[in-house]
Amino acid sequence: MSNGNHRRIWIHRSLALLLCAAGVWMLWSRWQRGAHSPSEQSLERAAQIIDAEFRHGDAIAFAPEWLATDRWRFESLWRDHDSSLTKAWVPSALEDRWELADFSRLWLLSAYDESSESYPHLSLAVRDEPLGSNMRLRLFEMPKEQILFAFGQHLDQAKMVRIGPKAGQQIRCRVLGSRQSCGPKWWHDVYVKMQQVAGSRRRCIFVQPHPDGAVVKMTWKDLPAAQRLEGRLGNRLWAVRHPEGSPVHFRVRVGRTLRHEQTLAIDDVRWHRWQINLSPQERTQPVTFEFSAKEVAWRQLCFDVRLMGAAKPGPSAAGTPQARQSP
Repeated sequence: MSNGNHRRIWIHRSLALLLCAAGVWMLWSRWQRGAHSPSEQSLERAAQIIDAEFRHGDAIAFAPEWLATDRWRFESLWRDHDSSLTKAWVPSALEDRWELADFSRLWLLSAYDESSESYPHLSLAVRDEPLGSNMRLRLFEMPKEQILFAFGQHLDQAKMVRIGPKAGQQIRCRVLGSRQSCGPKWWHDVYVKMQQVAGSRRRCIFVQPHPDGAVVKMTWKDLPAAQRLEGRLGNRLWAVRHPEGSPVHFRVRVGRTLRHEQTLAIDDVRWHRWQINLSPQERTQPVTFEFSAKEVAWRQLCFDVRLMGAAKPGPSAAGTPQARQSP
């Protein structure tokens, strides 16, 4: 037999083995997806449990995130309890407590391989129910605290100025609808909008310091007494794609005291968390945020800030579970 025939036979056998391997992999992959996909029975069981123990202020999350494709099955349940699943669904994969502060409890529908150890900020589950089809439903109680003041919702209450690098250079921003107008260009304004930050779309406060070397100052007064000031800060993704300008310096002052500062490099794509524990003397002081950069070209940032405090007793936190009566 010639070398050419040997080569053709070897190629044909290799292709046959590859096709067999691909077929086995496809079957195994389909089996794996089926093993981790919720069945009609498991989803119905989850809905029955939530329905019987529902409280206003309940949130729901899915882990892994692709399970959220079945969230439509729970829309009527939330609606029957005069609530909105759109508001109750937590889509951020429970990265931290930030997205959970509006809720008193969390229902987590997950695959078995999703352990609560992945979410160290969650307490021990007060209920852990196997559902079959490799699924489980857990109920977590949220920390007894609430958002006392969300700065992004009160831009019109802030005093905003842009202080230039030279003495006497100061521009007072004007409230125009839902934004603070601080110059003739749209990027001179401060406003709340969905922005791409750290690989995800987030609703946050947009700000770009200008001109070069200037400081943007935002001050809120007459704030509610809170125990903690916490925020998130990051470069707008579109700005990171433009390697221009210089790092932005961010500062937080409570009263006249500098309590937090950090610098954002122009190529930083992270979403930074920070928090300040407020002393009793600081809880009634004005809060000021400052942004500055030596070169401001494309230095567009997005940030979110809120005051947190102990939750007041109410139906959502202290009420008893109410089951919907069947007709």
